[in-house]
Amino acid sequence: MTMLTDDELDALAGAYVPTSPRLTGDRRRRLHRLLEPLDQVTREWTSTNVARVRNTLLHRVYLDRRPYWDWDHAVWVDVAERAGKSTDSSRRGPVVAAAHALGLHRRLHHLVQVNEAWVAELVFGRDAVQAVVDEVVDTLRSWDSSRHTVSGQVIPPGEG
Repeated sequence: MTMLTDDELDALAGAYVPTSPRLTGDRRRRLHRLLEPLDQVTREWTSTNVARVRNTLLHRVYLDRRPYWDWDHAVWVDVAERAGKSTDSSRRGPVVAAAHALGLHRRLHHLVQVNEAWVAELVFGRDAVQAVVDEVVDTLRSWDSSRHTVSGQVIPPGEG
């Protein structure tokens, strides 16, 4: 198990006490080991989604006193479920996408209610997902599937 350094714990305490996250330049430098992997997998995301996932994961790191790469299956499920209320999958999606993109949990989207097309866009990029959807639609049309079947069976990203 990887331990957090005293400096990382101190920086996290400053960022999450009180509960409003404050990630200053100094804290970012001190938390580089935790932030760098997140920055890499979220570089194409909107600032809102980046902040959501970063704050959610770092807050749990602070509470558990261990890095997110040491979390087991149950912790990832708990973090994702707590990220959003039962009706707000938009807050869970970035957590599920980050877990997948970091290579830490590849099946979380089966265990936590999220918009899977949106999570796929966060992980693989909108253009890549749209290219696959277009290929599936073209294949179905080449099999003489009706337009109704295609639109009813394959939900384009952002419409589900």
